[in-house]
Amino acid sequence: MIIILYISAAVAAAALIYAAVSAVHFKRNTAPDIKKINAATASMQTAVDEIKTETDLLSQKQKELKEDFLTKKTAVQTTAAEVKGTPHVLKMLWNAGKSDV
Repeated sequence: MIIILYISAAVAAAALIYAAVSAVHFKRNTAPDIKKINAATASMQTAVDEIKTETDLLSQKQKELKEDFLTKKTAVQTTAAEVKGTPHVLKMLWNAGKSDV
């Protein structure tokens, strides 16, 4: 019975040693791939940061353009309103000129 116990302990110890050796071997084999993945992730993160910066700049430029458009639109509308009132002013001047004669 003791022999079976010693054999079982030896098999368990061999299994643990085999598992440890396999884990170290696996880690060594996957380390270069993990480094490549980390490098690709860092590169992608840099690209995402650049895109975010460009997006922020575009949003700011869009806001500036919108404000400029509204300013110019108001100026054009004011000018158009003044031009629409010109015939009435000319008519009044014409009538005033006729009454002076």
